[in-house]
Amino acid sequence: MGRVWVTVRVSNATDVVNAKEGKLDPSKVRTIDVRCFVDTGATLLCLTPELIAQLGLTRMSSQKCTTANGIVERWVWSPAHVACQDRDAFVEVMEMPPDGRPLLGYLALERMDLVVNPRKGTLEGNPDHDGKMLLDLL
Repeated sequence: MGRVWVTVRVSNATDVVNAKEGKLDPSKVRTIDVRCFVDTGATLLCLTPELIAQLGLTRMSSQKCTTANGIVERWVWSPAHVACQDRDAFVEVMEMPPDGRPLLGYLALERMDLVVNPRKGTLEGNPDHDGKMLLDLL
């Protein structure tokens, strides 16, 4: 059993919406590929200030959160569009320290119906849904 890392494509959600509505050329959507640690204990997509700046996200609020070092206050930024394994989600972004590692939290995982397979050390489609994407509304 090991740590699970995955490369995700992250885009500015406002840009994605504007491109879909024809208000922005799709080639102008601010997008980066990010290698993230899959962290089922983290709530949001967590990125460093450098990555947030590359995406051009907007600071929305501050939020207290529990970390290994105790309770800290972190900035929450406007949503990003995350794509992984032919699935996608819109999720808020929490700012990590500049030297922090990007984290893919459980809200994005649940929205994309992806689960960690600890035996293989991989991220997979939910076996409860035969690996196919299915959202729960119960």
